[in-house]
Amino acid sequence: ALHFRKAPDQEQSLRDQIESLLDDERESSQIRPELLGGKMLFEIKSAGFNKGTALDQFMAHAPFASRKPVVIGDDTTDEYAFERAASHGGLCFSVGRLMPGVAAVFESPDHVRRSLAHVLSVAMSEML
Repeated sequence: ALHFRKAPDQEQSLRDQIESLLDDERESSQIRPELLGGKMLFEIKSAGFNKGTALDQFMAHAPFASRKPVVIGDDTTDEYAFERAASHGGLCFSVGRLMPGVAAVFESPDHVRRSLAHVLSVAMSEML
């Protein structure tokens, strides 16, 4: 992933340069890389593979196969995982904004951390 948060004016130039490099790679090998835009970043990944297909692969194996996934995300690339998690009976949450397919929205990454710490604290106290 290439982040350009501190240089937002470089977005189009970076996109053009990356696309040119990827075009060269596509011509010289059998690898089919894709360029994804995200929240002030570009990601390069293999075609046909995304966070949803990764989640499906995890869910096919122990110890995940019998469980319900929980996905927390803040980027368009997380929407693939939201969709697949829902198909496995899981829960999805977005951060900072309402995204398609989520049950609720965390206001910030700090809110996610505090909430997870609280859940862990409650679980640990029930174990004792």
